[in-house]
Amino acid sequence: HIQQAQLARLLGASTGFKELGKKRGALEAGERGNQLKRIINCKLGITREDDKLPKIVTKVLHSGGTMNVKLDLENNLKKFYKYAGWDWETGCPTEEKKQELKI
Repeated sequence: HIQQAQLARLLGASTGFKELGKKRGALEAGERGNQLKRIINCKLGITREDDKLPKIVTKVLHSGGTMNVKLDLENNLKKFYKYAGWDWETGCPTEEKKQELKI
């Protein structure tokens, strides 16, 4: 198990990019990569409607600790989109998020 700070130092040492050697820099680089992936997906036609979980994950169980628990997927997706800085209508990163990450 590797800590985030250790991973950041390894990234900085292996790439030569000093900002990656700091935890915040490494986390921002990871977020920038995820946002770029989503931007590309949006350009290829992916929308919010494509953000679905497999049926096996959403199936209501009839036994066990999560018996009869039904997930509120739309509400959870709204929360995730807000956290990620994605527009609810389009499913794409907002202009504000892109500016924040200098994308």
